[in-house]
Formats: sequence, structure tokens, C-alpha cells
Amino acid sequence: MNLTKARGPPLNNQRASGESGEVFVRLLDRNCTRVRYRVLGDRVLLTPQNYNVEISERTARAKNARFAVAFWGEGAVEELGLDTRKYKIKVLCNLSMGGTNPSVIERLIELGHDIRHSDTLHAKVFLFGSSAIVGSANVSANGLGFEGNAASGWEEIGVLVDDASTLTAIDKWFARQFERGEAVDGAVLKRAWERWKRRRDQRPPDPSTEPFPDLLTALRDEPDRFVDREFYLTVDVEGLDEKGERALGVVHETLGDSYYIWQSWPEIPPNATFVNFWDEHNSFTFEDFYVSDDAPNQSINGVLVQVVRQVRPMPRQLRDVSGASKLGAISAWRKVLSRIKSKRFRRWKRDNGLCLKLDELQPYL
Repeated sequence: MNLTKARGPPLNNQRASGESGEVFVRLLDRNCTRVRYRVLGDRVLLTPQNYNVEISERTARAKNARFAVAFWGEGAVEELGLDTRKYKIKVLCNLSMGGTNPSVIERLIELGHDIRHSDTLHAKVFLFGSSAIVGSANVSANGLGFEGNAASGWEEIGVLVDDASTLTAIDKWFARQFERGEAVDGAVLKRAWERWKRRRDQRPPDPSTEPFPDLLTALRDEPDRFVDREFYLTVDVEGLDEKGERALGVVHETLGDSYYIWQSWPEIPPNATFVNFWDEHNSFTFEDFYVSDDAPNQSINGVLVQVVRQVRPMPRQLRDVSGASKLGAISAWRKVLSRIKSKRFRRWKRDNGLCLKLDELQPYL
């Protein structure tokens, strides 16, 4: 359902006394081929400023609340008061596309709400009995499937529906969709977690991203940009052994000089970006940026190595997410690395170096 045209005074969140607005909604069939228009009568257009407030207040009053909302994000349960609600609700969500945070669904199940999911659901419909809201926003503390501060900057709109004929049609639609929905069990949640993590890593940059002079400044000032991203800070303390050097020679011959290998790191994250330093007697030097593919572990002449590709300058995804094109002063990075090594010395020594996600760097900055 796409809002295509609105007319009639007033087009805001208040009805004028004695006036009514008409909203035209374009209805498409399943294949988005047939188009028909229907005048839906009196409506209220909900803007980002009152979207969540309206949903929360109507949810609190409704005994029979039902939501068909594809994607759910952090803070949704508390924002809508679903953790303190006396009456249980029915929720239809989409767990197949990676847009729903599975922890939210686990929480809803724990609270006793009736949850099902549909692989094809993309709707955002809130039913409250005597009214409904149909709009563009998914559900989180900020009205979007993005998490934290990344949920800001998106323009949302919704339509408040309260005429009987339209409510009856929406009610029947929800009943059909919920009946077709699949119960959410452990297997469904396991797949949902895998897809969520992959989707979070690949999500587009925050639309309000502002440029930073360097990566270190971005990490310090806006750490939310890096949450759940496959970006890592790595530090090497030992070079390759003789077998590793021979394996590296094979890699250079077959793949090219821009490829490098690690040894003895079978747990290397796939499809990841690495900011790599070298530690020689507490003197840190920047090595390079590296990226791994989906299968970095390879056996070369009987030696298990991890193949990565050197990228210069900064890899595009890291540049786009951080809003920075430069690494930052090496002297500043050395201070950060010294703090990490001091606080994690035993682990550093045990692991023969460091592999730390960039979104875990904040305490050391």
C-alpha cells in the first residue's frame, strides 16, 4: 500500500473543526500490475514527530491490538509499552530478510505475546480495534529497523484510519495473513540471528552521516556507526614461519602481490575488513588495510593459512560508514594500542597479538 496523493485541508496531524481531508491510496495487486484508487474518507497524516506517540497511546488503550509490521528494532518493546501491557497482542513480522532484531522477538515471546512470521511480509499495519495506522515505519525506539542513533534521519509518514468499512477490510486482511504465518521456534530464531547479523553488517551508512577528518575521530565521536559491522583492529607480533613464507609465495604467484596471508588463525572472520598494525617491542607501525572473502581459510602445500587482500587507500565500505578517508595520526593510534595492550596484556600474549572489533574500541579511546 503506497500513499501517492493527499488533498483537502488540513494535511497534518490535526482535524479541523467541520472539515475532512481525503487521502487517495493506490492499491496494487500481488504482482504490482493492476492499479486502482480508492478514497478512504477522513484521515490523519502522521509525521515523524507524532508517529510513535500515536501508536504507543493507542496500543495502551486497545484491548485487542494486532500488528503486522515486517521489521522490529531495539527499544520497540519498551517504546510501545509491551513489557507492561495487561492484554497480549498478536504480532506478524518478517524474520527472513534480516531486518528484524531477533532479541526483540525473543522478548515478545517471553512476555507471552502471540508471534508469527511471514517470509513475504513487508507491511506496516497497526490495528487497535476502533482504529488502525498504516504507514512506512517499522518498529524501534525511533520508528525504524535501524538501531541506535542510526535510526534518525529517515522521513516517515502514516495514515490513521477510523472508518468502519476500511477497518473491516484491514481486519480481514490481517486475519488471513496471521493464519498463513509460521510459528516462531528455535530453528526459526537461529536462522533469524544469522540473517540479522549479516544484514546489520551490510546495512547502508547512516543517512545523516557527516564527514570526519579521520577514522579515529569517527570511532571516538560516533561509535554507533560501527556497531555490528565486520570491521576489526588487528595487531601482529610475529611474522610467518618458513612454511608460511613458501605459502605466501604461492599466493603471490596465483593471486597477485596484493594478497597476503595470516598463519594459525582459523577463526578469522569472513567478509571482514581489517585495520592492521605491527607490534615490535611496543613500537606500533601501521601495516595496511586488508579484507577477507567468504572463505579465507586455505590449505597451501599442507599449510593452513588465511588469505586476505590488501586494499589501498581505505576500503570503500569502511570509508562510507565512517565518513572518513584517512586513518588518523599514527601517534594517536599508538596511544590507543598501548592502552589496549596494557589492559588486555594476558590475552594479548596468549593470542599472540590482537583482533578487536572496531565497535569495541570505545573504552580505549
